[in-house]
Amino acid sequence: MGYHGSPFTWSNQRDGDELVFARLNRGVGNPEWLQKFQEAKIFHVSTITSDHALLILKTNGASN
Repeated sequence: MGYHGSPFTWSNQRDGDELVFARLNRGVGNPEWLQKFQEAKIFHVSTITSDHALLILKTNGASN
């Protein structure tokens, strides 16, 4: 499906050489779902209150 935003969805929120970023969270869809929601997009939204990014799924309505 791909995504929009930072490529990373998690950070250990440390400084300097101890800082780690990773892409832990993902969204997936089966072929039927992807066919029905061809315009669907996932957005990674950074937050200051969590070490994980918020994932927002926008379907933009069904194509069928």
